[in-house]
Amino acid sequence: MGCLIVYERGVAAPHEIAESLRRAIDDIRIVIDSLDPDATDLPLSLGKLRSRLEPLLRRSGITLTWSIDDDIRAETFPPEAVLHVLRIIQEAVTNALRHANASRIDVRMSFGDEKREHLQLSIQDDGLGLSTHGTTAGRGLRNMSLRAEKLGAELRIEHTGSGTRIDLSIPLPR
Repeated sequence: MGCLIVYERGVAAPHEIAESLRRAIDDIRIVIDSLDPDATDLPLSLGKLRSRLEPLLRRSGITLTWSIDDDIRAETFPPEAVLHVLRIIQEAVTNALRHANASRIDVRMSFGDEKREHLQLSIQDDGLGLSTHGTTAGRGLRNMSLRAEKLGAELRIEHTGSGTRIDLSIPLPR
């Protein structure tokens, strides 16, 4: 149930309402960040996302490791492409937070090939994995697939035996 509905019915605890409101505000900030004129700078936008995710994960007892290779240039992406990448990361992190009982989430980005024509994004958690917590292709997974398609990217989601791994191979704009 949405935050507003449970609040109106009087069945939500104050901390649940506060957390739902924090997530809604974070969602709005991510969209606003993606509309910023600097939003074509993917590494800068990723840094802003990280600063939004870290407090939420810390409050939930989840360790976030974040690695963006230093040799990734400030590639220019259209703002809508940056938003797609940010939302895929956000969805993967949200799934791990809500469904996987994860204690660690690793986000990594590097060049996916020697020709530097693709960026490789990997989000991995140490949670229960898709097959054990009953998640099938829900709305979040479908949204990630649609966003990857709009990017012209290849998306792979797999249960690794020790969590879930999401890999996104993003072609660089030329």
